[in-house]
Amino acid sequence: MTAWRFLVLGPLEARRDGEPLALGGPKQRSVLALLLLEAGHLVPANQIIEHVWGVAGAEGAQASLQVYVSTLRKLLRDPEAESDDRLAFVRPGYRLRVAPGELDLQEADDVLVQARELRAAGDLAAAAHLLRFGLSLWRGRALGDLAELPAFAPLLVGLDRRREVLRHECYDVELDLGRHLTLVPELEAAVAESPLDERLAGQHMVALYRSGRQADALSAFRRTSDLLADELGIDPGQSLRSLHEAILRQDISLDPGLSGVEVAATMTHDDRGVRGATLTLPNGVALELGSRTWVVGRHPDCDVVLSDPKVSRRHAELRPVVGGYDLVDLGSSNGTRVGTDDITKHRLEDGDEVEVGTTQLRVHLPA
Repeated sequence: MTAWRFLVLGPLEARRDGEPLALGGPKQRSVLALLLLEAGHLVPANQIIEHVWGVAGAEGAQASLQVYVSTLRKLLRDPEAESDDRLAFVRPGYRLRVAPGELDLQEADDVLVQARELRAAGDLAAAAHLLRFGLSLWRGRALGDLAELPAFAPLLVGLDRRREVLRHECYDVELDLGRHLTLVPELEAAVAESPLDERLAGQHMVALYRSGRQADALSAFRRTSDLLADELGIDPGQSLRSLHEAILRQDISLDPGLSGVEVAATMTHDDRGVRGATLTLPNGVALELGSRTWVVGRHPDCDVVLSDPKVSRRHAELRPVVGGYDLVDLGSSNGTRVGTDDITKHRLEDGDEVEVGTTQLRVHLPA
């Protein structure tokens, strides 16, 4: 059986039985990259042309696209497969099929979902191991070899964001595990690479403080604050300011023994939500809702990531309000239901059965 591997988390590559394939020039490579980013989904031809040529109606683009697709179809043909349906024309565009384990981007997205489930279940060590594996899938900037195409470059921003989410999640878990001493050098390098990332700055400050370096943690805050003012003309956000205040007063919530505590959430009193309220997922994991907003959807940036194809990328939110929670549909394709009722905004009650796409979630609100 032929082994295929498609790599977008770094320079674009396609390998057959471990051997790299010659993918052609930048435009043909970009066509393949776009199809891989939406693997399994129809990508309209006009959308491909707009991203690769820069203009939806570029002269000669339609004919060139057909040539590129024909070349790629031959290149990706599996000599051992009975049917040649990997790259198919589906009006009004094209769809590229990949099997589980063939595309590194899908692997990274799956890692994030699984790691969040493990974290919610309390298995932090397994979650950290998975997240480290996910980060190892990156071989540099995702599709960095295609950044010279101006119309293609905006797509790379979303890929960069996926790496940031994975990295943030990994550092959170490892801080919960008490690995602050070993994290300090890595966090220093990460902050140098992304100096305006306030979440990274906060993680760096926590690691320094827990390593007995309170003065360095406060200096790190001042550097970030100055950079935000100079580069963007803004002050640090509430979470980072609250963390700074907590370090100044040596707040007990910062102690490494409080594994699993979300530091920023302990800084100020918040009477929204219900103590002990949970959202139970289909796998039986119960998430404690607390006083934060939970975004439910298919995109890996969401707080609750569902693989259900009927779920929109950002489908719904659970928003804490005084004494409870509001469920708000975010303009999803297939709607959000509580019981049998389609809702736009709904005040949740204990025992409510929430249907997102075809996925059932259950709300528990203690009296």
